[in-house]
Amino acid sequence: MSVSVQKAIVTLSGGYDSVAALLWSLEHYKTRALFIDYGQPYLEQEQQALWYVVDQPQIQQHPAWRGLDMIRVDLRPALEANSSWIPYRNLVIGAVAVNWAVGHAASVVVVGSKSKEWRPDDPVSYKDSTLPFFEGLEQLVEEATEPGRRGMAPRFEMPLVGWDKKRVLATIRDAGFDLRKMWNCYRTDGIWAPCGECAHCRETQHILDAFQAFESSPFILTQSTDDDATGIKE
Repeated sequence: MSVSVQKAIVTLSGGYDSVAALLWSLEHYKTRALFIDYGQPYLEQEQQALWYVVDQPQIQQHPAWRGLDMIRVDLRPALEANSSWIPYRNLVIGAVAVNWAVGHAASVVVVGSKSKEWRPDDPVSYKDSTLPFFEGLEQLVEEATEPGRRGMAPRFEMPLVGWDKKRVLATIRDAGFDLRKMWNCYRTDGIWAPCGECAHCRETQHILDAFQAFESSPFILTQSTDDDATGIKE
């Protein structure tokens, strides 16, 4: 395959959307992944999922893969009880990612957000995960760039805009990954299994039910007789 001479930083969490964005980025850019520990209560679960993904041969042996960086940035959660909102999380992550991009001579930051706009009736829709947010952040980055470097600031790409969750999951599955080993849950009680109750779990369960791959228990895939299969079938 032909790999672009351009470089990209992809923000990677070990969740479905960021993994799909990583797979897309590898087909378009020389790609370096960035994981940020911002104090998320499910940090260890995300890191386990992250290591599973980047250790797979589909990533390690890809000619565009340039490695993984992991850094820590302390953020504070919202004060409201039971809130999943981390105030301005993607503002901070985006700023760190463009700094990392400049340091690695990358012209693009790839993010896994899928939303064209904020949906107030959707519990997993956040304003800082939308296309207008990242367009505004890109303008802010350009404004903050020194005059001699104007026009050279990294840009944001959101390749999953317009994708639905089914397409995301199918893309990851078709690339040979086990969906059970990724983390996309808001669980904060330290148990290492998706709760099956939060908004992300319910959305994922609904899609995977459409794949007809689940038993009655949340996130328990049916067994497959094919050693190479994930247990998901259409």
